[in-house]
Amino acid sequence: MSIQLKTHKLLWGASGSICARCKETVFEDATLTDDPSIVGEEAHIVSKKKDGPRYDDPLPKEKRDLVENLIILCNKCHKIVDDQVNAFTVAVLRQMKKEHEAAIKATFGQEDPAKQRDDLIYAGYVDEWVRLAEVDNWADWSYGVL
Repeated sequence: MSIQLKTHKLLWGASGSICARCKETVFEDATLTDDPSIVGEEAHIVSKKKDGPRYDDPLPKEKRDLVENLIILCNKCHKIVDDQVNAFTVAVLRQMKKEHEAAIKATFGQEDPAKQRDDLIYAGYVDEWVRLAEVDNWADWSYGVL
């Protein structure tokens, strides 16, 4: 399973496109000659890879790509958090995420509920299309054609 579009939208929206650890923006605007650059990453609090950080947590594997187990971090903070697992435990990261998202909500308020609902409905349609089209398996079914 991969992270669904709906999850991406919820996660990035709740984070305000700001790193939950250092509070820096996780994108650079476009320049006159270059496209914008995303320097943020969707970090797993509990890894879904056996050799990943904090993998041993009892969180079921099917819940590891859900918004509750993801946090937006800049590239640098993501590396630090994954390298320093004793300092950045599951509990510490969950608290960091909770406090960061609460601060974003308090600062920027709630988005228009009707627009948010519509965005999530359309994201659900896209996720369903991706599932039905088996886009996650495109390499397998397109290999013979290419």
